[in-house]
Amino acid sequence: MDMHGLTRKLLIVTIITFTFALFFTSGAFEWLTGRVSGTCDITCIDTDSGNEFVKGTISGNNDYCQKFEKTDYCSEDSSNQLKEYRCDITRKMNWYSEIVRCETGCLDGACV
Repeated sequence: MDMHGLTRKLLIVTIITFTFALFFTSGAFEWLTGRVSGTCDITCIDTDSGNEFVKGTISGNNDYCQKFEKTDYCSEDSSNQLKEYRCDITRKMNWYSEIVRCETGCLDGACV
């Protein structure tokens, strides 16, 4: 094999390797993994640790690197219902909400 052929093959292998490395680290692979690699930390902070007797706010980044912030609030439909936001990093959005029934009522985003 002559040196020209070897140099050409080495150049082709280098280009292919570089292309694959760029593809997998640039976020182009997001359609399969659901997230852009290396662009953000997946986080969720709950200021009331899920305690319905304390008004809290959750905030962070979801699996799609979108920032979020949600604050607990009392339902306008019922004085005994609270919309409580909680962290759960096993979910794609990293949070969920639930309606909590407050036995003695809801005031300013917390059960009383």
